[in-house]
Amino acid sequence: MIKWAKVLSTSALGTAIAFSSITTSHAAEMKTAKAETTEHVSISQAQAKGIALQDCKGTVTSTEFKQESSVYVITIVTNNLEQRIVEVSASTGKVVKKQEVKLWTQN
Repeated sequence: MIKWAKVLSTSALGTAIAFSSITTSHAAEMKTAKAETTEHVSISQAQAKGIALQDCKGTVTSTEFKQESSVYVITIVTNNLEQRIVEVSASTGKVVKKQEVKLWTQN
């Protein structure tokens, strides 16, 4: 006669071990991906703000890190009330793009 309790507990144990190994391998993959991403970032957000403000004087209104292109996007309102968007490379610290946004026009 088959002892179903033993069969079911053995099956449940095997399933639990399988799931734990999947979770462990997934966590290792995520850690590796994060390490690869952070290897290319040698400039901090604060440093990127400083670089952008050297290039364009004003007040920083927002900062965003775009992981896919490894750049900081910094929005600055100048003393002349113009809005500028400056992109700073997270790996080199160089300004890679500048854009002026017209907030309004005077007549």
